[in-house]
Amino acid sequence: MSKKIDNHLLEHEEFEIFGEHKTREQIKTEEKARKAAERKAMAEVAKARREAANAPVGAHSRRDVWNVVLVLGILVALCVGMLAIQFYKEEQNNRFNRDENQVAYYLDETAQPEMSAEGIKSAVKEIYYTQGGHIAVRLVLSNGTQQHLRMVDIEVKLEKQDGTLIAGGYAQVKNEVVILTNYTTEYTFYISPEHIQNPVDAFTNINCIVTASGEPTVETTE
Repeated sequence: MSKKIDNHLLEHEEFEIFGEHKTREQIKTEEKARKAAERKAMAEVAKARREAANAPVGAHSRRDVWNVVLVLGILVALCVGMLAIQFYKEEQNNRFNRDENQVAYYLDETAQPEMSAEGIKSAVKEIYYTQGGHIAVRLVLSNGTQQHLRMVDIEVKLEKQDGTLIAGGYAQVKNEVVILTNYTTEYTFYISPEHIQNPVDAFTNINCIVTASGEPTVETTE
């Protein structure tokens, strides 16, 4: 992969940690358990209704049974609601995980940018589609200056060899990310689905253009 990198004083936004990745099998097992719990709760309600229908006509007995049915109905609603919220959160947490059904994937574990006194350099380590439809670009950033640098903003573009834009995005860094002098750090940039212009089936033979800005931290090296 050819990589064209615009180098400036740089600082980078750390992405939020969304929790441990779960396999498809784990998700299916949890969904199966959720449905089983719903069926069991509904069966309890149906049983209570049958008992109410067959109970003696005594006013107190009939009222007590329907009170039980009402309580069970409320419990079922609460249970289903909590499970639905939990399932939604799981989906949201997984939307930034790699979509292994997508063929397009790039990985270079040896990717290392040069150390330069001119500022921060960048190298592409990994590119993949996420379960939420994003394109994730994992970068290795280096700082060869004599100052620790704090990321301010960053722009990442993926282009075909003929200059056609594949996807691109810009973000202001919300979390403090500092690249220490003469050190490297990894940073993952997510390009949202609405900024993917031309999806591709492979991330080889493309250009990754990174433009970022940053500022020195208060602490500097001697």
